[in-house]
Amino acid sequence: MFWEASVLAARTVGDRPPPVFVVLWGLPFVLIGLYLVVGRFVVRAIASRRTRYVLTDLRILVIGGLSGKRTTSSYLRSLPPPVVTEQPDRSGSLAFGAFPGVLDAFNRRNGLRGWASEPSDTPVLWHISDVRRVRDLVAAAQTERDRSADFPR
Repeated sequence: MFWEASVLAARTVGDRPPPVFVVLWGLPFVLIGLYLVVGRFVVRAIASRRTRYVLTDLRILVIGGLSGKRTTSSYLRSLPPPVVTEQPDRSGSLAFGAFPGVLDAFNRRNGLRGWASEPSDTPVLWHISDVRRVRDLVAAAQTERDRSADFPR
C-alpha cells in the first residue's frame, strides 16, 4: 500500500506522472493485500450463506462453496463420533472427532487447505439450529450402521 501510494504521489522531473508500468506493477500486490486483510472474510461469509447440509442414513453431504454448487460427501461409517458446541439458543456447530484448530489448516498433511473455505478433513456443520437433535440423528445413524454392518441391504 505504502509503495503504491508513494508511486502515485510521486512526481518525476518536470512534474510528469510516474510511468504507467510502475503504477500497474503495484496493483496486483495491493489487490492481494486487500484480499488477505478483508476479502477472505467476505468470501467466507458468502460461501457460508450458500452452504446446505444433507444427512442421510449412510452419508453426510455438504453443498456449498462460493458458487453454491460444490458438493462434498462423507460416509458416516468413516467418521468419528460427533461433537458439538452449543449456544444458549440451542444453535451451534457439529464436528466429527474434534473441531479443527487454528494450526490444523497449515500442517503438511492438509497442504494448502488453510486457504480453503473448510480447513478440516472431516465435515463440520457450522451454525445449525437445534444442534443436539442433529447430533442425536448422526449418532443414531452411526449406531444403526454399526448394528447392520454384518447384514448388507
